[in-house]
Amino acid sequence: MIISIPSKNRLNYTAGKIFLDHTLFVEPQDFKTYSDLFPGTKIVNILENNKGFSYVLNFIVDYTLSQGEKYFLFVDDDIWDVKRKDKNLFQVDEFLNEALELIKKKNYAQLGINFMGHGCFETEELLEDKAVWGMGLMDAEKIKSIGGYDKKLLIFSDYDITAQLIMKGFKVGVWNKYLFLHKMKSQEGGAMTYYKQSELIKTNCEYILKKYGELCKMFFNTKHGIWEVRLNWKEIKEKREKNKLNNILSEFE
Repeated sequence: MIISIPSKNRLNYTAGKIFLDHTLFVEPQDFKTYSDLFPGTKIVNILENNKGFSYVLNFIVDYTLSQGEKYFLFVDDDIWDVKRKDKNLFQVDEFLNEALELIKKKNYAQLGINFMGHGCFETEELLEDKAVWGMGLMDAEKIKSIGGYDKKLLIFSDYDITAQLIMKGFKVGVWNKYLFLHKMKSQEGGAMTYYKQSELIKTNCEYILKKYGELCKMFFNTKHGIWEVRLNWKEIKEKREKNKLNNILSEFE
């Protein structure tokens, strides 16, 4: 398993303090600065600047497979803590072993770890076919098998890949046993590089709306001052079941 933390111009990234044995993925323009500041950290140069989330995530998928690994743990660089919902002490090795066992047992393409602000209200420990973002254990082989992350997206790649995996027959889990905390758009660098470009965000939202049609909605978040999209995960799951049925019926034609 590769513990992957992509980071863009965020030299105070916090996720590495939780997962000490991680690999940092940075752009060429940041590579020397990160290398000088973190000499004991494994840092991978992703070879291109300003290509967006899909590019770096596809790079991580390919890197994982090139290392002979099947799974990678994706961790947003601004995550500053992970807690057990039962309030017992969080232990990294225990978490990694449990997550790996669960994703294999359930044959998930992704096993998301929920955000504290959402997961603390959930009554079930394990949800299925919901959005995975922020942190999750990913099956690189399954993601690669559907063509990887959509290269046209600079942002919202996490929502899109989850929807694509579900509609193409894979299962996705969201685990509420562990919950992460992050800094909620409060830093420079990272996603803020794109969120500050309102027209770029709007263009990416419009692309997703066109791609999914009635399966999603686009709206302006007045609180954060940005355009956003929300996918209807129930209908996306239903789409998968319809696709399965159509595939079965086509075999008898």
